[in-house]
Amino acid sequence: MHVPLVFSSFYVQVYNLPPSFFSENVAKQLGNFIGRLLEYDTKPLSRGVKSYLRIKVELDVKRPLKG
Repeated sequence: MHVPLVFSSFYVQVYNLPPSFFSENVAKQLGNFIGRLLEYDTKPLSRGVKSYLRIKVELDVKRPLKG
């Protein structure tokens, strides 16, 4: 039996964001720009200790990555 691989989920780390960009709204906008936002890591948002924003997105693997 063949199962077509069309969508796959990936964790993406976004670096070099200004501190004011570590918000739920920015995480949603970035995730939906890259693909389809599935979830985001709220720990660095609430503590402000990480230097990156981690989001989980679903991508259509048949389409090229955005650059």
